[in-house]
Amino acid sequence: MANAFQDLEVWQRACQLTVATYENLTPLKDFSLKDQIQRAAVSIPSNIAEGSERGSDKDFIRFLRISKGSCAELRTQLFILKKLQQQNSIRFTGRLDPLIKEGHEISSMLEGLIKHIQSRIWPPLISCILYLISYHFFTMSIVTTDNPPESITDTPE
Repeated sequence: MANAFQDLEVWQRACQLTVATYENLTPLKDFSLKDQIQRAAVSIPSNIAEGSERGSDKDFIRFLRISKGSCAELRTQLFILKKLQQQNSIRFTGRLDPLIKEGHEISSMLEGLIKHIQSRIWPPLISCILYLISYHFFTMSIVTTDNPPESITDTPE
């Protein structure tokens, strides 16, 4: 994990995407759609920051997944706005393709960061599980070969 969320390139790019989204949507008159898109955009870097400050890799991964979900929400809403724009159902001339593309790239970066953090968590956990399994089988083999348990029907002589 980086020293601070501000050092993460994915957070920096998510902030840039949020600013670009706000700038592009300024002329949009559909305030409910505009508000929903802006909320999704703000949620991406905000969840990266919050997860980073939680202090555990497990929480950080959870918030990165929430951020990734917000990324998908933003791309979906921008796609809908683009379709409305193409159908002339809405008067809006902003360029949406670069925002959609950047949202997809940020989502990929988030997935990579999640996998990186998981790779730090899983090897020690897997090693511990394998140790416990091998210990269990080792002790079971000692019990079954060296000291067979007495049968219930055996009577002491």
